Amino acid sequence: MSSSELMEIRFDNIRIFDWYDGLVRAIGFDGEWNYLIILVAWDKKSDLKIYLLVPLEMETAKRLLELVDQSSRDLPNKQLLWDKLSDGIERFLNNYQGNVYLSTNEPSCETKTLAKAILTSHLSKLSSYSSEKPFEEESIKYWRRIIFREGA
Repeated sequence: MSSSELMEIRFDNIRIFDWYDGLVRAIGFDGEWNYLIILVAWDKKSDLKIYLLVPLEMETAKRLLELVDQSSRDLPNKQLLWDKLSDGIERFLNNYQGNVYLSTNEPSCETKTLAKAILTSHLSKLSSYSSEKPFEEESIKYWRRIIFREGA
């Protein structure tokens, strides 16, 4: 798939594990693939949200969801497990070599998500991701440029 192609994804199931006035991080399943879904930019002035969608192998999705489940059961160690989950996601993204997509549609099971393929090299921008990053001006400008102007 070229990096400027659009695709439609119809999610059968979305497991949200990070929420702030909407989806921040989740794993979605479309009947064939699992996708790691991450809010990478949110411009509150224009209410523009940009989501990254990265296909996951079933085993990787299961490992990440096990950490999510464990952190909700083991409250005394919740922060430790949450950090382990975030580290696992960062390691996965640092080593990922497949297709990567961006969308301005909040992924949902009710509607199709239209997503644009982008270069895998943009994943380096997610190093040290935190829940504050999507609101930072630098992140908003970067991802807005990628999804609206870049054919790369």
